[in-house]
Amino acid sequence: MKKILVIGHSDIRNTYGASTSIRTHLNLMGDTNLGFYHICQKSIVRGYRKESEPFIRFKFKEMWVPFDQDIIKDKNQGFLANLIGVWVPNLMYSLTRYKIKNEVENYRPEVIHLNSIVLIRLANFLWRPWSKIIIHVREIISSDKKDLFLKYIDIIDLFICIDASVRDSLIRSFPSIESSKVIVIKNPFLIGFNQDEHLRKLFAGDGIKFAVVGGIYPAKGVEFICRYFLDCQNMNIKLYIVGKINRLAKKIKNKYKSQKIIWLDEVDEFSARGGFMNIDILARGESEFCTGRSTYEALESGCYVIQPGTIKDLERDPELSVYSNQINFYEPRSGVSFVQAISDTLDRLKFSPKRLEVKHTSLNKYKNQIMCVYQSLI
Repeated sequence: MKKILVIGHSDIRNTYGASTSIRTHLNLMGDTNLGFYHICQKSIVRGYRKESEPFIRFKFKEMWVPFDQDIIKDKNQGFLANLIGVWVPNLMYSLTRYKIKNEVENYRPEVIHLNSIVLIRLANFLWRPWSKIIIHVREIISSDKKDLFLKYIDIIDLFICIDASVRDSLIRSFPSIESSKVIVIKNPFLIGFNQDEHLRKLFAGDGIKFAVVGGIYPAKGVEFICRYFLDCQNMNIKLYIVGKINRLAKKIKNKYKSQKIIWLDEVDEFSARGGFMNIDILARGESEFCTGRSTYEALESGCYVIQPGTIKDLERDPELSVYSNQINFYEPRSGVSFVQAISDTLDRLKFSPKRLEVKHTSLNKYKNQIMCVYQSLI
């Protein structure tokens, strides 16, 4: 049996994007003719609750792996976040790195699949003549210190980007990468169409429900969304913030106190448990066009999305263009444009009050695409 080693930069039981994606990825691969083994990041703080555990149906091991945050544009903010998520893992990796090398030597995989560009230095450290190396690019690349990583680029056999904007940032930062080595495969999404009773109660009440879903940090623009959401005169709308109540969240919450904004804290497996079936419109507030997990989860659940960007961005992203009738764009970080997008989307809802029906095919499509990738390399 051909063997695939998948290495992740976060605890596999975490509730956020990359961990959710790789759980889904490995569960989908469980009935294939390939052998899979997963190494995930050790953590000094457990960032998960029991809801995540039934979603793990594969063998994994915790080890210290590096986290090169200089290669990504949106870095961790704050001392504690850096200490737990970056500095401690990098220190422990430097002290124990030969353990992971021995693990690879013993397992002898045909393919090493790195689940994030922040693991890029492992490409050089773990390279062996018998292994091909894939790196999953999930983040917008920073060009500030890209020269530090040039020496690793040629070692990598294939870059899998999660969307067109990520692909474009990779190619801009490293123009020497051969185009044949860069592909786009949209993340796999678990959509729960049977609503979880607990989540249904959290969203109980009348009115049009907007939501921001995911981690709360400056690049996400949560403060921007809250500020200009309150400029909307419509009293029949509410904004739900679904994300961990950290220091920044508390600051925003205290600054924009209103009955129109409801803070729900972090919700494990929000999409898989039918969370998006309770909302009408997802709002994203980044400073530039980019798509993420919550965008596609919302779209595939039949929601509308208010997204920074333009129609030209949509035209460059064939995966997203399928959902063009569900998206309203606004000029990034323009309050006037954002409020207009809210108004335009509410007008759409007047003419289409029923939840949009979406043919959910992303899991099978993702599985077939990834299997083709693996088979081409082995």
